[in-house]
Amino acid sequence: MAMALRSLAGKLRPPVAATLRRAPASSSFHPEEKLSSMTSSKTKTPVDDNCFELLGDKYFEERSRIFAQLVKEDARRTEEQIAAYKKLKRAMVASSLGAAIGIFALLIRYNE
Repeated sequence: MAMALRSLAGKLRPPVAATLRRAPASSSFHPEEKLSSMTSSKTKTPVDDNCFELLGDKYFEERSRIFAQLVKEDARRTEEQIAAYKKLKRAMVASSLGAAIGIFALLIRYNE
C-alpha cells in the first residue's frame, strides 16, 4: 500500500527541473530599456513636447492647491498621532513608577 501511495505521489508531483526553470537573463540592467524592448512601436503613444502647455496654468494651479491642502492635512494627522503616542508613553511611565513605589512600600512594611 505504501509503495502504491509513493508512486502515485511521484506521478502527481511536478519534476524538479521544471519548477526551477528561470527566465532568461536580460543583457540590460536598466528597467526602462527592458520595458522599451517589450513594447512595440505600434502600441506606444506619441508624446508632444507641448502636451502640458495645452492643459493651461489653471490646471496646475488647482492641483497645487489640492496638493498643499493634502500635505497640511497629513501633517496635522501626523502631529495628532505623535501627541497620542507621547500621552500613552507618559501614562506607561506613570503606571510603572506607581507600581515601583507600591512594591517598595510593601517591602519596607514587610521588613518592619
